[in-house]
Amino acid sequence: MLESTSPTAKINVDASELNNALLDLWTAVNGEQAELPTEPVAVYIRLKANITSSGKGVCFSNVIELPNVLISKSTSSLTPPKTMFIVGSMLDADWKVWKPMAGVYGMDGQFYSMIYFDANSEFKFGTKENEYIGINDNRVTVTDKAGAGVSGSDNFVVENAGWYLFYVKAAVKGDDYQFTITFYPAEVYLFGNTTGGSWAFTDEWKFAVPATKDGNFVSPAMTASGEVRMCFKTDLDWWRTEFTLHDGEIFYRDFNLIDSWTEKGDGYSVQGSAGNVIHLNFTAGTGEKK
Repeated sequence: MLESTSPTAKINVDASELNNALLDLWTAVNGEQAELPTEPVAVYIRLKANITSSGKGVCFSNVIELPNVLISKSTSSLTPPKTMFIVGSMLDADWKVWKPMAGVYGMDGQFYSMIYFDANSEFKFGTKENEYIGINDNRVTVTDKAGAGVSGSDNFVVENAGWYLFYVKAAVKGDDYQFTITFYPAEVYLFGNTTGGSWAFTDEWKFAVPATKDGNFVSPAMTASGEVRMCFKTDLDWWRTEFTLHDGEIFYRDFNLIDSWTEKGDGYSVQGSAGNVIHLNFTAGTGEKK
Protein backbone atom coordinates (compact mmCIF):
# COMPACT_ATOMS: atom_id res chain seq x y z
CA MET A 1 0.00 0.00 0.00
CA LEU A 2 1.28 3.47 -0.89
CA GLU A 3 1.83 5.83 2.02
CA SER A 4 0.54 8.97 0.31
CA THR A 5 -3.18 9.72 0.03
CA SER A 6 -5.32 12.13 -1.98
CA PRO A 7 -8.25 14.28 -0.76
CA THR A 8 -9.82 14.27 -4.23
CA ALA A 9 -10.86 11.69 -6.81
CA LYS A 10 -8.00 12.86 -9.02
CA ILE A 11 -4.79 11.19 -7.89
CA ASN A 12 -1.28 11.98 -9.00
CA VAL A 13 0.76 8.86 -8.26
CA ASP A 14 4.44 9.44 -7.66
CA ALA A 15 6.34 6.95 -9.82
CA SER A 16 9.16 6.55 -7.31
CA GLU A 17 6.72 5.78 -4.50
CA LEU A 18 4.99 3.13 -6.62
CA ASN A 19 8.36 1.70 -7.61
CA ASN A 20 9.46 1.49 -3.96
CA ALA A 21 6.25 -0.31 -3.01
CA LEU A 22 6.71 -2.81 -5.84
CA LEU A 23 10.35 -3.27 -4.87
CA ASP A 24 9.28 -4.10 -1.31
CA LEU A 25 6.75 -6.65 -2.60
CA TRP A 26 9.31 -8.25 -4.90
CA THR A 27 11.84 -8.53 -2.08
CA ALA A 28 9.28 -9.95 0.36
CA VAL A 29 8.37 -12.74 -2.08
CA ASN A 30 11.74 -13.48 -3.67
CA GLY A 31 14.30 -12.47 -1.04
CA GLU A 32 16.78 -9.63 -0.87
CA GLN A 33 19.36 -11.33 -3.06
CA ALA A 34 17.00 -12.10 -5.95
CA GLU A 35 17.64 -10.28 -9.23
CA LEU A 36 14.98 -7.84 -10.41
CA PRO A 37 13.07 -8.58 -13.63
CA THR A 38 14.91 -7.42 -16.72
CA GLU A 39 11.70 -7.11 -18.75
CA PRO A 40 8.53 -5.12 -17.93
CA VAL A 41 5.85 -7.03 -16.01
CA ALA A 42 2.11 -6.48 -15.53
CA VAL A 43 1.09 -4.88 -12.23
CA TYR A 44 -2.46 -4.92 -10.86
CA ILE A 45 -3.66 -2.25 -8.44
CA ARG A 46 -6.87 -1.13 -6.73
CA LEU A 47 -7.84 2.18 -5.18
CA LYS A 48 -9.27 2.41 -1.68
CA ALA A 49 -11.54 5.25 -0.53
CA ASN A 50 -13.08 6.19 2.79
CA ILE A 51 -14.57 9.21 4.54
CA THR A 52 -11.78 11.60 5.57
CA SER A 53 -10.49 11.04 9.13
CA SER A 54 -12.84 8.11 9.49
CA GLY A 55 -12.83 4.40 8.96
CA LYS A 56 -16.34 4.62 7.56
CA GLY A 57 -17.50 4.32 3.98
CA VAL A 58 -14.61 2.11 2.88
CA CYS A 59 -14.86 1.00 -0.74
CA PHE A 60 -12.49 -0.34 -3.39
CA SER A 61 -12.21 0.26 -7.11
CA ASN A 62 -12.13 -2.41 -9.76
CA VAL A 63 -8.73 -3.91 -10.56
CA ILE A 64 -6.58 -1.68 -12.77
CA GLU A 65 -3.86 -3.22 -14.94
CA LEU A 66 -0.56 -1.48 -15.58
CA PRO A 67 0.70 -3.73 -18.39
CA ASN A 68 4.34 -2.68 -18.69
CA VAL A 69 6.12 -1.85 -15.46
CA LEU A 70 9.86 -2.23 -14.99
CA ILE A 71 10.85 -2.32 -11.32
CA SER A 72 14.15 -0.63 -10.52
CA LYS A 73 16.31 -0.15 -7.47
CA SER A 74 15.68 2.99 -5.44
CA THR A 75 16.76 6.17 -7.19
CA SER A 76 16.86 8.16 -3.94
CA SER A 77 20.00 10.19 -3.33
CA LEU A 78 20.01 8.74 0.18
CA THR A 79 22.33 5.74 0.54
CA PRO A 80 22.31 3.00 3.20
CA PRO A 81 24.19 3.96 6.37
CA LYS A 82 27.81 2.87 6.68
CA THR A 83 27.74 2.62 10.48
CA MET A 84 25.33 1.63 13.24
CA PHE A 85 25.58 2.01 17.02
CA ILE A 86 23.66 0.85 20.08
CA VAL A 87 23.55 2.57 23.47
CA GLY A 88 21.80 1.65 26.69
CA SER A 89 21.73 0.47 30.27
CA MET A 90 23.09 -2.99 29.42
CA LEU A 91 26.34 -1.34 28.28
CA ASP A 92 26.67 1.25 31.05
CA ALA A 93 24.30 2.92 33.49
CA ASP A 94 25.10 6.43 32.26
CA TRP A 95 24.44 5.68 28.58
CA LYS A 96 27.87 6.98 27.60
CA VAL A 97 29.02 3.95 25.59
CA TRP A 98 27.96 3.85 21.94
CA LYS A 99 28.83 0.33 20.84
CA PRO A 100 29.63 0.05 17.11
CA MET A 101 27.95 -2.85 15.32
CA ALA A 102 29.54 -5.10 12.71
CA GLY A 103 28.38 -4.76 9.13
CA VAL A 104 26.81 -7.79 7.46
CA TYR A 105 29.20 -8.77 4.69
CA GLY A 106 27.82 -7.85 1.25
CA MET A 107 24.54 -6.43 2.60
CA ASP A 108 24.60 -2.63 2.67
CA GLY A 109 22.78 -1.04 5.58
CA GLN A 110 22.65 -4.22 7.70
CA PHE A 111 24.45 -4.68 11.00
CA TYR A 112 24.66 -7.08 13.95
CA SER A 113 26.12 -7.41 17.42
CA MET A 114 26.12 -10.14 20.09
CA ILE A 115 25.03 -8.43 23.31
CA TYR A 116 24.08 -9.49 26.84
CA PHE A 117 20.92 -7.72 28.02
CA ASP A 118 20.14 -7.54 31.72
CA ALA A 119 16.50 -8.02 32.66
CA ASN A 120 14.53 -4.90 31.71
CA SER A 121 17.49 -3.32 29.93
CA GLU A 122 16.65 -0.14 28.05
CA PHE A 123 18.39 1.00 24.89
CA LYS A 124 18.29 3.01 21.69
CA PHE A 125 20.32 2.86 18.49
CA GLY A 126 21.50 5.20 15.77
CA THR A 127 23.34 5.41 12.47
CA LYS A 128 25.78 7.66 14.34
CA GLU A 129 26.54 8.46 17.95
CA ASN A 130 23.96 10.59 19.81
CA GLU A 131 21.17 9.89 17.30
CA TYR A 132 18.93 8.05 19.84
CA ILE A 133 16.35 6.19 17.73
CA GLY A 134 13.69 4.62 19.97
CA ILE A 135 10.90 2.08 19.64
CA ASN A 136 8.30 4.84 19.19
CA ASP A 137 9.97 6.04 15.98
CA ASN A 138 7.49 5.35 13.16
CA ARG A 139 10.36 4.16 10.94
CA VAL A 140 11.02 1.19 13.25
CA THR A 141 9.57 -2.32 13.24
CA VAL A 142 10.66 -5.06 15.65
CA THR A 143 10.78 -8.84 15.23
CA ASP A 144 11.63 -10.93 18.29
CA LYS A 145 12.78 -14.40 17.22
CA ALA A 146 14.52 -15.13 20.52
CA GLY A 147 11.85 -14.59 23.17
CA ALA A 148 13.63 -11.51 24.48
CA GLY A 149 10.37 -9.78 25.36
CA VAL A 150 10.86 -6.46 23.55
CA SER A 151 8.53 -3.57 24.36
CA GLY A 152 8.65 0.09 25.40
CA SER A 153 7.10 3.47 24.70
CA ASP A 154 10.27 5.46 24.02
CA ASN A 155 13.34 3.40 24.88
CA PHE A 156 13.42 -0.21 23.76
CA VAL A 157 12.92 -2.45 26.82
CA VAL A 158 14.20 -6.04 26.90
CA GLU A 159 12.32 -7.94 29.58
CA ASN A 160 14.22 -11.23 29.62
CA ALA A 161 17.90 -11.30 30.56
CA GLY A 162 20.31 -13.14 28.31
CA TRP A 163 22.50 -13.11 25.23
CA TYR A 164 20.91 -12.08 21.94
CA LEU A 165 22.16 -11.35 18.46
CA PHE A 166 20.88 -7.83 17.84
CA TYR A 167 20.33 -7.15 14.13
CA VAL A 168 19.46 -3.88 12.36
CA LYS A 169 18.44 -3.50 8.74
CA ALA A 170 18.25 0.08 7.43
CA ALA A 171 16.47 0.26 4.08
CA VAL A 172 16.17 3.43 2.01
CA LYS A 173 12.53 4.50 1.69
CA GLY A 174 12.34 7.61 -0.43
CA ASP A 175 14.28 10.28 1.42
CA ASP A 176 14.50 8.44 4.74
CA TYR A 177 15.32 5.09 6.29
CA GLN A 178 13.05 2.26 7.39
CA PHE A 179 14.60 0.27 10.26
CA THR A 180 13.87 -3.39 10.90
CA ILE A 181 15.13 -4.66 14.26
CA THR A 182 15.48 -8.42 14.79
CA PHE A 183 16.45 -10.25 17.96
CA TYR A 184 17.98 -13.64 17.12
CA PRO A 185 18.94 -16.38 19.60
CA ALA A 186 22.61 -16.34 20.63
CA GLU A 187 23.75 -19.10 18.28
CA VAL A 188 27.42 -19.35 17.33
CA TYR A 189 28.85 -22.24 15.30
CA LEU A 190 32.07 -23.85 14.18
CA PHE A 191 32.21 -24.63 10.46
CA GLY A 192 34.74 -26.21 8.14
CA ASN A 193 37.71 -28.52 8.31
CA THR A 194 38.16 -28.58 12.09
CA THR A 195 34.67 -30.11 12.39
CA GLY A 196 35.53 -32.87 9.95
CA GLY A 197 33.86 -30.97 7.12
CA SER A 198 30.58 -29.60 8.50
CA TRP A 199 29.34 -26.57 6.57
CA ALA A 200 25.86 -26.39 8.08
CA PHE A 201 24.20 -25.24 11.29
CA THR A 202 24.22 -28.41 13.38
CA ASP A 203 23.81 -28.64 17.15
CA GLU A 204 26.95 -30.74 17.35
CA TRP A 205 29.03 -27.66 16.49
CA LYS A 206 27.14 -24.98 18.41
CA PHE A 207 29.01 -22.99 21.05
CA ALA A 208 27.89 -23.24 24.68
CA VAL A 209 26.32 -19.94 25.77
CA PRO A 210 27.45 -18.41 29.10
CA ALA A 211 24.91 -17.42 31.76
CA THR A 212 26.61 -14.11 32.55
CA LYS A 213 27.67 -10.94 30.73
CA ASP A 214 31.37 -11.58 31.30
CA GLY A 215 31.30 -15.31 30.53
CA ASN A 216 32.84 -17.04 27.53
CA PHE A 217 31.10 -18.76 24.64
CA VAL A 218 32.91 -22.12 24.34
CA SER A 219 33.05 -24.25 21.21
CA PRO A 220 32.85 -28.03 21.07
CA ALA A 221 36.26 -29.71 20.86
CA MET A 222 37.55 -29.86 17.29
CA THR A 223 37.91 -33.27 15.69
CA ALA A 224 40.34 -32.49 12.87
CA SER A 225 43.06 -30.09 11.79
CA GLY A 226 42.53 -27.06 9.58
CA GLU A 227 41.43 -23.45 9.54
CA VAL A 228 38.87 -22.44 12.16
CA ARG A 229 35.70 -20.97 10.64
CA MET A 230 33.07 -19.39 12.90
CA CYS A 231 29.77 -17.59 12.36
CA PHE A 232 26.43 -16.52 13.81
CA LYS A 233 23.10 -18.01 12.77
CA THR A 234 20.61 -15.60 11.17
CA ASP A 235 18.24 -15.92 8.21
CA LEU A 236 21.14 -15.21 5.82
CA ASP A 237 23.95 -17.35 4.45
CA TRP A 238 26.41 -18.28 7.21
CA TRP A 239 29.38 -16.48 5.66
CA ARG A 240 27.68 -13.10 5.83
CA THR A 241 28.11 -13.09 9.62
CA GLU A 242 31.45 -14.90 9.74
CA PHE A 243 34.31 -13.84 11.99
CA THR A 244 37.78 -14.88 13.10
CA LEU A 245 40.38 -13.94 15.71
CA HIS A 246 43.21 -11.50 15.06
CA ASP A 247 45.75 -10.66 17.76
CA GLY A 248 43.33 -11.98 20.36
CA GLU A 249 40.42 -9.83 19.20
CA ILE A 250 37.24 -10.85 17.41
CA PHE A 251 37.39 -9.67 13.79
CA TYR A 252 34.24 -9.62 11.63
CA ARG A 253 34.45 -10.48 7.96
CA ASP A 254 34.65 -7.41 5.73
CA PHE A 255 36.09 -8.71 2.47
CA ASN A 256 35.49 -11.22 -0.32
CA LEU A 257 37.01 -14.32 1.23
CA ILE A 258 37.43 -17.04 -1.39
CA ASP A 259 39.10 -19.96 0.37
CA SER A 260 40.92 -18.84 3.50
CA TRP A 261 41.38 -16.04 6.02
CA THR A 262 45.01 -15.91 4.90
CA GLU A 263 43.70 -13.77 2.03
CA LYS A 264 43.11 -10.97 4.56
CA GLY A 265 46.71 -10.96 5.73
CA ASP A 266 49.00 -12.26 8.46
CA GLY A 267 47.40 -13.44 11.68
CA TYR A 268 43.79 -13.70 10.49
CA SER A 269 43.79 -17.45 9.88
CA VAL A 270 43.38 -19.48 13.09
CA GLN A 271 44.67 -23.03 12.72
CA GLY A 272 43.07 -25.68 14.90
CA SER A 273 43.62 -29.35 15.58
CA ALA A 274 41.76 -32.20 17.28
CA GLY A 275 40.95 -31.38 20.89
CA ASN A 276 41.23 -27.59 20.54
CA VAL A 277 38.37 -25.37 21.70
CA ILE A 278 37.62 -21.69 21.07
CA HIS A 279 36.67 -19.27 23.87
CA LEU A 280 34.89 -16.05 22.87
CA ASN A 281 34.11 -13.10 25.13
CA PHE A 282 31.75 -10.83 23.22
CA THR A 283 31.56 -8.27 26.02
CA ALA A 284 35.32 -7.71 25.82
CA GLY A 285 35.51 -8.44 22.09
CA THR A 286 38.22 -11.01 22.60
CA GLY A 287 38.86 -14.72 21.97
CA GLU A 288 41.43 -17.44 22.13
CA LYS A 289 42.13 -20.99 21.05
CA LYS A 290 42.87 -23.49 23.81
